[in-house]
Amino acid sequence: MDTLRKTACFFACRFSPALKPIVLKAHIDASDIILWDDSRNEKEIVSRRDISAKLDPEPETWADAAKIVIGRNKAREKVQREEYEKKLAEKAARS
Repeated sequence: MDTLRKTACFFACRFSPALKPIVLKAHIDASDIILWDDSRNEKEIVSRRDISAKLDPEPETWADAAKIVIGRNKAREKVQREEYEKKLAEKAARS
């Protein structure tokens, strides 16, 4: 399961399951992409044309894929928090 699909599953499943999440799959030519942004590790695009998409064929895996992304995000946040706390401690030691 690739990272882009896991991220899509995360966004589809981030609210209550009662909202009936869906994950769509599409192929987009690079020439149709007018903006690609990964500044928040979300791999978002803006397409020049309408996109023809199909329902992802494995809905039974969406929740598990979302959990993988949640775990990855928590691990990244922990590392960032530890780095921040280390910098604060270093700054306090210099004072």
